[in-house]
Amino acid sequence: MPTGRKVWLAMLLAGGAYELRAVLDPTSEDTLSAFTRWAFRTHTKAGAAAFTASALAFGAWFVPHIIQSKDS
Repeated sequence: MPTGRKVWLAMLLAGGAYELRAVLDPTSEDTLSAFTRWAFRTHTKAGAAAFTASALAFGAWFVPHIIQSKDS
């Protein structure tokens, strides 16, 4: 397995473990969702619009990018 794949796998596993710990702790505000709400300030109309536009743009790029990949 190439080194880059090992690094990405390690980061995803570490991030997943951190997220799981936060989700299982009802007092925690360390989830990815909580961070995203804070970063985009989704409690405001402008923040909600910025998040929505960013999420839609990312999805519009990422889905075709993954599906059309020639890498195996």
